[in-house]
Amino acid sequence: MEAKAFPAKRFFVEMLTRDIDLEAAILDLLDNCVDGCLRAGPIQPAVEGKPYAGYFAKITISQDNFKIEDNCGGIEKKLAEDYAFRFGRIDSERDKDIATVGVYGIGMKRAIFKIGTNSKILSNHPNGGFSVTIDKNWMESDIDWTLPMEELPAQIPYGTLIEINTLHPGISNLFGNISESYAENFSTKLQQSYSYIIEKGFSVYVNDKLIESKHLKTLLDEDAFTENEGIAPYVYKTTYDDVEIKLSFGLYEKLVDDDDNLTSGTRTKNDAGWTVICNDRVILDNDKSIRTGWGESGVPQYHSQFIALGGYVSFSAKDAGKLPVTTTKRNIDLESPIYSSTKEEMKRALKTFTDFTNWWKSQTKERGQIQKKSSTLDIRTAAEKIPENKWKAVRTGLQGHRFKPTLPKPPQKRTHARIQFEKPIEEIHAVRDFLLDDSNAIPYDVGVAAFDWALEQAKKSK
Repeated sequence: MEAKAFPAKRFFVEMLTRDIDLEAAILDLLDNCVDGCLRAGPIQPAVEGKPYAGYFAKITISQDNFKIEDNCGGIEKKLAEDYAFRFGRIDSERDKDIATVGVYGIGMKRAIFKIGTNSKILSNHPNGGFSVTIDKNWMESDIDWTLPMEELPAQIPYGTLIEINTLHPGISNLFGNISESYAENFSTKLQQSYSYIIEKGFSVYVNDKLIESKHLKTLLDEDAFTENEGIAPYVYKTTYDDVEIKLSFGLYEKLVDDDDNLTSGTRTKNDAGWTVICNDRVILDNDKSIRTGWGESGVPQYHSQFIALGGYVSFSAKDAGKLPVTTTKRNIDLESPIYSSTKEEMKRALKTFTDFTNWWKSQTKERGQIQKKSSTLDIRTAAEKIPENKWKAVRTGLQGHRFKPTLPKPPQKRTHARIQFEKPIEEIHAVRDFLLDDSNAIPYDVGVAAFDWALEQAKKSK
């Protein structure tokens, strides 16, 4: 006698897709393309900073069809037979030396099920090609969880094609009624999430439109290093438990003037805040919430005064399980110890620059001169500009090294001065008796009383 404990397939699939939104599901498929690049290695002569040069992914969105195709090396047939279509990863050693973001082995299947019910996966790999079809009949059967594979001769370019041609009604409606608008909005999200990978040479198309990268900038006055004061970003770096952490935060543009129109020009609130990156994928984009330290531990909540402040923190690891990401790979795991410790540095950086904007709320000649001396550069290269002797060792938390800039303060006008002199004791007593009629008054009290009396006489004489 036995009790059946295997899951109902439809229930399993619906629960799997419930907690991921459509954009995140599509980005999961794109993540798989990038992971393929990492496995395949460079396909063009090495160019510094461009490890993905020559690779592409093309996404097509329409009312009746969703398709993503790439030239990222394809899926090895043996891998497909044993692992790629399983619900959950059983081989914890696979990809252990590749900086992916996949941990649980559910991304591709979850994304396909999120979008539709009839799909085909076609792979061309140097070791052979294959196709797999997931249709409605398979979805409705709880008896057989295997998927038939058709072996095919591999073709060049090596890569993968996923096509879903029976979309869920809600997805079809979304793609169909406003497909151009959806594609445009998704392209914006893609630009935010994949800027770093695009800048490293990877090409992404949505409905045949090439997606451009979004640049993160910062202001730097190189005199800050020689004169020990000036505009420069707050920078931190460390490696902890095989996770490399880099952080940089500062001014990406000049401070707001009282008459600035915050809704026009190049400055918008969408450029402010923290961008959090894990293995080159943007997890949080320009975040201005408590998740990245705003409104916590003495740091003010975000408002328009801080619209010129922005920065990033990146986590890189070959073991994706050590990255502070949730299972959807599009949000931060706030309970991750490594993120909690990094967040302390993020709050220090925030406090450094929110204080600075408080000092310089009003436009002055001095403020203009300070900003005029600063030039714009890619925020990711800012650390390279900092002289070795300007880094300070961090002995607590995740340890590492920190550069905290000494930002200029407004000149302070003196409003008080000390008056100090000596007089014979007999004369002090005479003034004391005249002004205070208090034999216990000390010379300090007598001096103050004398000044106050003289000041009153001076005001009366005007």
